[in-house]
Amino acid sequence: MNLSQMASNQRAELLNQYYDNNLAINLTTDEIYYYQANAWQPISDKVLMRTLADLFNQSGEPFNPMRISSAVETLRLPLPAMGNSQKDLICFKNGVYELKTQTFRPHNKQDWLLVSNDIDYYPAKEKESFETHAPNFAKWLKRASGNQDKAKNILAGLYM
Repeated sequence: MNLSQMASNQRAELLNQYYDNNLAINLTTDEIYYYQANAWQPISDKVLMRTLADLFNQSGEPFNPMRISSAVETLRLPLPAMGNSQKDLICFKNGVYELKTQTFRPHNKQDWLLVSNDIDYYPAKEKESFETHAPNFAKWLKRASGNQDKAKNILAGLYM
């Protein structure tokens, strides 16, 4: 079946497949997000419409803006709703660090993270610490935070 013969929901599904089924919707804002580079990024309706127009052009079929915008609107209906991201996760380029468990693990799009710091995480080497390898930073952190919980929050902020 060619694009011009498809129903709006079929064109919407084709568009979702183009994005490897990595689209979701924020039900609060009605904004569509695309999971790429280990985080969810908003993707505008204009970009989605242009993508669908490109698919029509590649197939050599005629299209009109109403059919394209209808497909983008229809796309919102079956998309999974975005969940809430946990506050204790730091998204690195090579995985996710969980502050609560102090563990590092692979990315999971179900974490619903909106930001990745694009830095590779490397665990501390044996006997490596701020105190021994970055004493001035350790002093500053202690003075700036006043307590360990606040220090963890500052460190988390620095990783973002």
